Amino acid sequence: MEIIRSRDNYFDDVANFVITLVSLTLAAELYVTGTAARYATNHRIQLDAKQAGRRLLIYPHTLLNEVFALRWPSKLSFEEERIHTPSDAVLKLGALERPPYALEQSMYVNYFERQRPSLEAKYGENITGLPEDWNFARVVRNSVAHGNAVFFHNSRAKSVSWRGLTYAPTTYAPTDNRRRVMNGELWAADLIYLMMDMDGHLK
Repeated sequence: MEIIRSRDNYFDDVANFVITLVSLTLAAELYVTGTAARYATNHRIQLDAKQAGRRLLIYPHTLLNEVFALRWPSKLSFEEERIHTPSDAVLKLGALERPPYALEQSMYVNYFERQRPSLEAKYGENITGLPEDWNFARVVRNSVAHGNAVFFHNSRAKSVSWRGLTYAPTTYAPTDNRRRVMNGELWAADLIYLMMDMDGHLK
């Protein structure tokens, strides 16, 4: 499977995420072991999607070769595997959680805000007319500015759902405002799948 720059509006965001994440892991490898090697064609990184039930196996070799030859890439190749992740599973990254979280925020929010004008031009500015994927995405976007917890501006708004995950205002679900969104219920690959679904409404 491939993400294509000329077709997929989220390409640059995912490419930036992968490039920066790989660079971070190589820096960590160099710091810890004193040496680091280039990614070979068979080297891959693994990103799990807790809600989407998928594992993305991304091969960054071509991507990195293009970037460090001062050319921006045109596609990103990956494989998918079906997985089942228990609903109560948590990522245990400890002190290393903050850098990937910052990268996920950047990837997702940049895509969301850049595509918002196209969305509103097609569906209008009233959120009641938005596709369900985008309404869910809006709540995820709002969570970023509110401590990575579920947040609704309107306490009586309708609940939103995506791939079996539902968020509701505290009026109807008092504990939702304590639910951890990114790296809690939505893992890195979930954000990529969410952007894929969002992008489908802009075609």
